[in-house]
Amino acid sequence: MTHSTVVVLVSGVVGGMLLVAGCGSGDQPGASTTSGGGSASTSATATASAKPSPSSDATPRAKAATSKALLPTAAFAKIGLDVADKPKTDKWDWFETCRPSLPSESRQVIGTNGKWEKDGLVVSQTVVAYPDRVAENIVAEVAKAVTCSTYSANGHEYSKVKAVDLPKVAPADAKHAWCMDEAKEAVTICHSVIAAQDLISSLWVMSGDADEAKAGLAALTLLAAKRIEAQVR
Repeated sequence: MTHSTVVVLVSGVVGGMLLVAGCGSGDQPGASTTSGGGSASTSATATASAKPSPSSDATPRAKAATSKALLPTAAFAKIGLDVADKPKTDKWDWFETCRPSLPSESRQVIGTNGKWEKDGLVVSQTVVAYPDRVAENIVAEVAKAVTCSTYSANGHEYSKVKAVDLPKVAPADAKHAWCMDEAKEAVTICHSVIAAQDLISSLWVMSGDADEAKAGLAALTLLAAKRIEAQVR
């Protein structure tokens, strides 16, 4: 995929999603399971690990919010990105970089994950709900954890792990982003984590071109923040 093609794709996503960012619409969870795709450690995977049971009234609200905040498949479809994993709601192990766990992660209520791809460009997002404003704390934990320059996970070797600056994401209470290379598949994966009140968006973009991955991440993170803002305001 050429640089100009990726720019057009990302611009199309931004244009399409701006139309629905504040209206509360979103894809409902599908029935498929989440696959690892080209970058196993950066994909969210469903987990059955022990976590405290949320209250019965909190879970339905969290399920609806995470589903509606997810970037919509319809907008991706209009510009040719195919669904790799249908949106699914579950509990997710969404973080595995440098250090595989976060202190506050045990308080996850529930989350919704989806993945889209086209000719080597892959986008995956997990929107996760937490109680008591834990989400903002988790972003700080992510920033503290992503301090290595290389690490291994699920048969992949990641290098050049480095924090990157994102443009101002006004609706978010906290943000952190980083990129890394995977030499075996010759790709760059750029990842952002943003929080607004009790919701987190964990979003990554994978491309064979580092500039394309960074540009895609910046544009889609802004849209993710607007989708979350519509659920918490």
